Amino acid sequence: MKKLFLFSFIWTVSLTAYSQLQITNGFTASQLVQNLVGSGVNFSNATLTGAAVSNGVFTYTGADLGIAQGVILTSGDANLAIGPNNDGGVSLGNAGVGNQLLDDILSPIFSQDACVLEFDFQPTGTQISFNYRFGSEEYLEFVNGGYNDAFGFFISGPGYATPTNIAIIPSTNIPVTIDNVNTFVNSGYYWDNGDGFVTGGTDLQYDGFTTLLAAKAAVQPCSTYHIVLVIGDAGDDALDSGVFLEGGSFTSESYTANIDIVTPLGPNTVSECNPLVYLVFNRPDSTTALTIPYTISGDAQPNVDYLSLNGNATFPINVGTLRIPIAINADAITEPDEHIIFTIDLGVNNCSGIPNIKVLDLIIKDFTAPITTIPSVTICDSTTATLQVSNPNPATTYQWYTVAQGGTAVYTGTIFTTPILSSTNGLVQTYYVQPVLTGLTCSVPRVATQVNLTVVKAGFELNKHIVDLNSPVFRITSTANPIGAITNYDMGDGQNLQATNLEYKYDDAGLYTITQTIDFNGCIDAFTDTIRTVAIGFYLPNTFTPNGDGKNDIFVPESMGIIKYDMQIFDRWGNKIFYTDNLTIGWDGTKTNTKAEDAVYNYVVSTQDLYKRKQSYNGKITLIR
Repeated sequence: MKKLFLFSFIWTVSLTAYSQLQITNGFTASQLVQNLVGSGVNFSNATLTGAAVSNGVFTYTGADLGIAQGVILTSGDANLAIGPNNDGGVSLGNAGVGNQLLDDILSPIFSQDACVLEFDFQPTGTQISFNYRFGSEEYLEFVNGGYNDAFGFFISGPGYATPTNIAIIPSTNIPVTIDNVNTFVNSGYYWDNGDGFVTGGTDLQYDGFTTLLAAKAAVQPCSTYHIVLVIGDAGDDALDSGVFLEGGSFTSESYTANIDIVTPLGPNTVSECNPLVYLVFNRPDSTTALTIPYTISGDAQPNVDYLSLNGNATFPINVGTLRIPIAINADAITEPDEHIIFTIDLGVNNCSGIPNIKVLDLIIKDFTAPITTIPSVTICDSTTATLQVSNPNPATTYQWYTVAQGGTAVYTGTIFTTPILSSTNGLVQTYYVQPVLTGLTCSVPRVATQVNLTVVKAGFELNKHIVDLNSPVFRITSTANPIGAITNYDMGDGQNLQATNLEYKYDDAGLYTITQTIDFNGCIDAFTDTIRTVAIGFYLPNTFTPNGDGKNDIFVPESMGIIKYDMQIFDRWGNKIFYTDNLTIGWDGTKTNTKAEDAVYNYVVSTQDLYKRKQSYNGKITLIR
């Protein structure tokens, strides 16, 4: 017998209001089936047996179950499926009877507390399917323990002489049970939720679940079938199990037809340049070849606006989806919207007897090239430019070129940073953008944009580079371009002046560096030059005493700013007795290496100053020893 964990039952009380899983009891059989079935299925004669608390409708907002809403059938109390998993073995025995279909599976063990939902149905397609997850408190303690709560989905009708269980492991005929799906066998279909003692999930109570599985069965369209959805205890009534059936998933596949446009302009609307348009047919049964005819009408002309189609959708064997390409032509004619109208009879599986005609209207619009705008930019010479498509189309790729036609793209994207551009290649340089429309075949002309280069050249002229402090004012004349730039001068003496042209003077002698900086719309250049200020003067004494006392022994001039010089000394009879062109070498009062007598002598001096001004001096010098 299975061990019954009664001590923890009280933990599950009053948790329903706080769980992401919500369960409501009290629905009729028809209401439960109505929740379960979806498209392509008509049902009737629904019945429900079992305890009232063993079934219900659930909603789920968490991430673990993978089903948002549906029907739950259990072997005990459906509400005990609500998490968290804080109990090692929740259970409720309903003292209910079993089910013969389960007994056949369990023999020699008998079922009890069976919950059975069954109904008749007519499918419109050739297959029915629905999604479910099975969970149990028997996981994992009772895997291969001999006590398996049982469940099954048993279909009967044409092709099923006896009730056949379709709750099977995918691609097998093995029924889904805790022995057949767990951590050891078919583990890819198993999801563990903890043991309820040490570990446990927060949303669901059962210790283990299958993954989301699909029950499927081949059927004959419009025939009547019966299905029994049943779950029950095996051997005893301990430890609950449950099966979650996804609402709306009990469906029968039908033939479908639609238009698939990879890059649509709107519902069933395509541009002339779109090569990726398909007429798509789907069928549920691909075991035989099949041809579905269709007719074509509308004002679009075959072999003019589109390549002519043969009017048949022919499925080869083992092909369930057929994609027929529709080749749209770009006729380069300005015209209103054109239509290709497909009329398709899908009544091959329509149980109502009313023709199932589907009309698909494919609208062809003239190709209209998207407007591409790239503003021109102005940059400083020898810098990069950033060019940008101002109205990018998400379905368009933008390629950048340096030529109007041909060539190789230098960049792909909406924002392009150029290499460093130099005015030596022109003050206006052009780039071109080629819009490439995703999924379309029509070409779009390249769009040009310009980069304007601003050349800024600093420069000035000095009216003199050497300034006599006796006449210190000098003039600066700007030669900078462009005219109108902001011009600043660093005068090299701590003064900064904003002006274009100016006059200036220094107070002290020295070598000064003048720096001009110009700024035109953020483009900056600088130019420097130097100027020297000096005090220019020349002085000759009228007496000297070459007596060897170290004072006034040499007749030599004092000078400043003199760069060339020569001096000649003559005696009273006009004889030249001394000559020098070195400002540091003077007359020591000798002639022909002998001392000259005390007397008055004549001198003649020539000079040239820093300004290249020449001057002559004639005078007398008295020699006294």
